[in-house]
Amino acid sequence: MSVKFLSQRQAIEGIVKQMVANESDVKTTEELDELGVKICLYCNQEDAAKIIGKEGQTINALRRIASVMGAKVKARFTVFLVEPWRTDEQNK
Repeated sequence: MSVKFLSQRQAIEGIVKQMVANESDVKTTEELDELGVKICLYCNQEDAAKIIGKEGQTINALRRIASVMGAKVKARFTVFLVEPWRTDEQNK
């Protein structure tokens, strides 16, 4: 039996693709910052509500999964949902 190892970014992307209607629009990137690795999650505007979930429960669960995966390799991973359709005024 062959086991496929995924990076933390690929694992989060795979989970999110199973949740959304437009999985071809789901994309992730990694950025290294002073706090660790930041996983930026991009999706279709209509799917953002599914990713955020009721009172942020789903996005918080994704963040927790990333945190646990990071602890295993002694690194800090955080997940951010990037909303490029929002203007700077709406992001305030």
